[in-house]
Amino acid sequence: MAGARERIIFVHGLWLTGIESLWLRRRLTQHYGYELEVFSYGTRVESLDSVLDRLQALIAPSDQVTYLLGHSLGGRITLKYLLQRAATHAVRRAVLMGSPVGGSRAARVLAAHRWGREIIGEAALQQLLVSDAEVTTLPCEVGVIAGTLPLGVGGLFASFDEPHDGTVALSETTLAAATDQITLPVSHLGMLVSESVVEAIATFCRSGHFPLQSSRSSSERRR
Repeated sequence: MAGARERIIFVHGLWLTGIESLWLRRRLTQHYGYELEVFSYGTRVESLDSVLDRLQALIAPSDQVTYLLGHSLGGRITLKYLLQRAATHAVRRAVLMGSPVGGSRAARVLAAHRWGREIIGEAALQQLLVSDAEVTTLPCEVGVIAGTLPLGVGGLFASFDEPHDGTVALSETTLAAATDQITLPVSHLGMLVSESVVEAIATFCRSGHFPLQSSRSSSERRR
């Protein structure tokens, strides 16, 4: 069990609010003892600077050990926080779930159309169309969870010729600076209601590595 003063801040994805993570948060609290908080932001309209300012304000005043857990676009926000703000407000570890750190193929297809840009929002597109995959230095250990169950709306817009979770391709989740990466047979939204994902998150927060029988180290990924 984690210490009573350890908390995980969940950062949600595009078009979502954090409510969708209720099951996941309950499992991490009831089974592993973490305190869970949701950081909510305007995914379509709020600027990155505004989002990072508010996330920093949530983290900074606490004396608790803090972990960040970002799903999809929320993982990109989490990574940006680590790159730009975490040097002064430490996070012990972070986990990115189904996050297109290398840029989103589905978003790129939608961005070619005016209606697509409108439904995603310019603020989100600024994160989804760029890549941070080659980042090699981070202020804390970061774990990456990728899904390979191809069920999701992304397949309606983008053509995937590799394993994917229905929205994000496996290669889009690869982060050079990641401490560890695990691939699980879950979909993009299904990872929010997966016992295997809960176990992976808790294991990484506790140890800095995913369960050994399923994980793939960052050194193996770069071979």
